Amino acid sequence: MLTSFAPIISAEKAYHEQLSVAEITNSVFEPAGMMTKCDPRHGKYMACCLMFRGDVVPKDVNAAVATIKTKRTIQFVDWCPTGFKCGINYQPPTVVPGGDLARVMRAVCMVANTTAIAEALSRIDHKFDLMYAKRAFVHWYVGEGMEEGEFSEAREDLAALEKDYEEVGAETAEGEGEALSCGLVWRRAVVDDIVCALLRSLRGGLRRGVLSVRANGIGFLQEHGLDTRKWPRVELILSENHPCRVAKIYHTLCAGCS
Repeated sequence: MLTSFAPIISAEKAYHEQLSVAEITNSVFEPAGMMTKCDPRHGKYMACCLMFRGDVVPKDVNAAVATIKTKRTIQFVDWCPTGFKCGINYQPPTVVPGGDLARVMRAVCMVANTTAIAEALSRIDHKFDLMYAKRAFVHWYVGEGMEEGEFSEAREDLAALEKDYEEVGAETAEGEGEALSCGLVWRRAVVDDIVCALLRSLRGGLRRGVLSVRANGIGFLQEHGLDTRKWPRVELILSENHPCRVAKIYHTLCAGCS
């Protein structure tokens, strides 16, 4: 799990900052706001929870999250493209009297599960290996009744966790450049063309957009001998979700040939 908080700002500087919902939401995804030393831009999110406090309204939260989804540096794994969960507490954040942090009208805390945390796990593994090789501080734990074999078990568990995160990141990276197939390879550019056609047609209304993308998609599927009976799944996802959720539409288009 990766946690971050925004705004982290001094009382002197707070008077010169606007600190809108959009700004603090963007800040909470920046490496400088992370409570763990790791760069989230090097990984992909599997889940993300944003907890707002203070003068915050749902409309501003939805707009800020929609903007976050358009950023190329903030990406989710293929099997969870819309993994945001948001909460609002209208009680403003408190500060420690005499502390360094400024009293602000609104703040946000993020708790996320991301493959980037493998960086931090790798550093912990390395430091543990250096210390355990010299049996540093081991006698203190053994003297309190702990068995030395438990150190090795803990090291193996952490290595397995690190490997799990790395595998998730590797699987997602492999899937980006490839397309799903059913007797042929769907190149991502082809699916992107269909999505672009969908978004262009949606300017004339949702119903027209559904008909247009079905026409484009069915023609393409029939041309390659694929089962067109699976294509109505696109209609379903358009009726249940906002059309600009390109990621989800993209995966549904790919699922039409699976």
